[in-house]
Amino acid sequence: IASVDEYSEDMAVYSFTKRGMVKKTLLKEFAGDFLKQICYKFKYEDDEVVSVDVDKADLGHLVMITKKGMAIRFPVENVNLMGKVASGVTGISLKDDDAVIFGKFNSPYETNGDNVLVLSKEHVYLTLVTKSKDKEDIRIDDIKLQNRAGRGTSIMMLVLDDEINSVSL
Repeated sequence: IASVDEYSEDMAVYSFTKRGMVKKTLLKEFAGDFLKQICYKFKYEDDEVVSVDVDKADLGHLVMITKKGMAIRFPVENVNLMGKVASGVTGISLKDDDAVIFGKFNSPYETNGDNVLVLSKEHVYLTLVTKSKDKEDIRIDDIKLQNRAGRGTSIMMLVLDDEINSVSL
């Protein structure tokens, strides 16, 4: 469930799946009878939605993090608008034993009182926690900006069969 404080024509719904897919759909596509709406068609049978974010449809980055410590950050413009039953596009290419555990829209900008874009101070750090309770804070800007569908970059050293258990802003 995604809660929306205000409705705007330029708002989009971003869906991130376990198998590395991402989808951008305008919020207005979801108007109508909310009890009977299909909002995702999976490309892979064993896929599932891991996170949904509602935010602007422009000027920002999408961030995806996997349980094996890989992360990718790419411009939101790299994902075209799709209908609500589309399966999406590849956001990050995964190795066989990896899965996405976190996906988020992140804008480095916010609008001040004069409608001027300024650098945002919000949502600058992510906190990663592993199964063995190791904790690390990383700056979102430290995740290398690259094209969609890449392998991503390693953001946390993991030992043996440890993996990232949770990510929070």
